[in-house]
Amino acid sequence: GINAEYGIVALLVMRDNPDAELPEELNTEAFRNGSVDLFAPLRQRIAELEEEKESLIQGQTSAISALSSSLADVTAEQQRLEAELATAKAALAEGERALADARERLGALTQLAPVGDVALVFTDVQGSTTQWEMHADVMASALATHNTLIRNLIDEHGGYEVKTE
Repeated sequence: GINAEYGIVALLVMRDNPDAELPEELNTEAFRNGSVDLFAPLRQRIAELEEEKESLIQGQTSAISALSSSLADVTAEQQRLEAELATAKAALAEGERALADARERLGALTQLAPVGDVALVFTDVQGSTTQWEMHADVMASALATHNTLIRNLIDEHGGYEVKTE
């Protein structure tokens, strides 16, 4: 048979040089009437390359889909962890406040009660029942601040805490 690559080169030479003679190997009836397909190997290779390209595109699409799914999973896990972290930080802050409050109360309990003439001080947060019902989270912080202020004044003036409700 005719070497297709050789035939293509010969055609290109003839295209660029119209006076060139057709090489003897190509000077056949089959070549002249077009029954020899010099481009069949090229067409076959193009088809193979297009199949490979499609396969790569499908692989890339699958990989991208898997990565997108993994990214969504990682993002959801990150959000869950951030929420858990915020909850843990809030619990830690509340625990630290409770510990400080307990230490202050313990310190007050170990003091000797005053004797002789004493002055009594009572505090009340007006409307606190309604505020607790409507804004419990804010009231917890407000009450902690109130207790800290009063206890600081008790310490500053040598007072004695009897009871906190």
